[in-house]
Parts: sequence; structure tokens; C-alpha cells
Amino acid sequence: MTLEEKIAAIDAATGHGEFMTDDIIGEGTLKNKIICGCRTGYMFKLNNLSYRGVWISTLENIRLKVDGEEVSHNDMSIQLRDFLCNVDETGNNTDVFWAAKDELWVIVNKVGGLSAGEHTLEIEVSKRNDFGHSFGEAEEGYVERALEFQHPATGRQTIICRIEEA
Repeated sequence: MTLEEKIAAIDAATGHGEFMTDDIIGEGTLKNKIICGCRTGYMFKLNNLSYRGVWISTLENIRLKVDGEEVSHNDMSIQLRDFLCNVDETGNNTDVFWAAKDELWVIVNKVGGLSAGEHTLEIEVSKRNDFGHSFGEAEEGYVERALEFQHPATGRQTIICRIEEA
């Protein structure tokens, strides 16, 4: 089997390009973050991008726009179980594993949260390959494809979500 045939077989098996899902944001998970009765921001679940889980350190970047407005990385963090960090700090956490069925939340600090009603979320997630060589070693043509660490895969989704509470 040639390298091109192997790549085609992988693409056909996954059916979703470089990620295991096209649904990056968990459907129906957008909600306001409420502390002591005050809306301090909002949050949503990020679906796992691999059937086997990934290391948090493989997340290169998360870009988010809500209703056309870019969310600053300073206002965005992720929470996995009891682990919490700013999105810019994911690469420093090589010991934190996001198992396939674990819930990972993106949390955005925004005084007042989001108003009740529909909101458009645009997300872009860049992730390095989590287990190294994915197309075989020392095969002809591999050098040209062995760029997964320098060139992370990027997934994008635009979704309309609804906040019920005011």
C-alpha cells in the first residue's frame, strides 16, 4: 500500500478531515457562569477531538468569536475536572490528559454574561498531533507529510446557540 493509499484510507475512515468530529462545541451546552447570583461570564463544552483522548499540551490555540466579537485570550480559560488554566497556558501542561469521555469546558469571563436568546459562536481550534508519526516512518514521501508538529491541524465551527436564562 502506498503512502497516498494509506492517507486516503485514514481520511475515509474518519470522514472528518483531521479531527474526529466536525462538532467542536457541545450542542446545547452554552450557559452563563453565575457566581453568588451574578453573571460573571459564560461557558460551553468543547467536544474531544480524538476517539482516544488528547494531552492538553497539544492544544495550540483556541480562537473564539461570539456574535462577531473576538474573545481575548486573557478572558478565556479551560476547565477539565479540577484543572483550570488560561488557554495560552495549555502547552505548559504536558501531564494533563483529556480522556475521550472527559468534559472540557471553555470559560469566558465577561461581566453580565450573555443575554437571553440566540448567539453565534465561531470557534477555531488548532491541535498538534498527539502521538507522533501518523503516516508511517521512513516511507517514501513521508518527509513532506511529517509536519504535524510544526503545522497543527485546525478545526472550525460556526454554531448558533441559545441562552435560556436572562
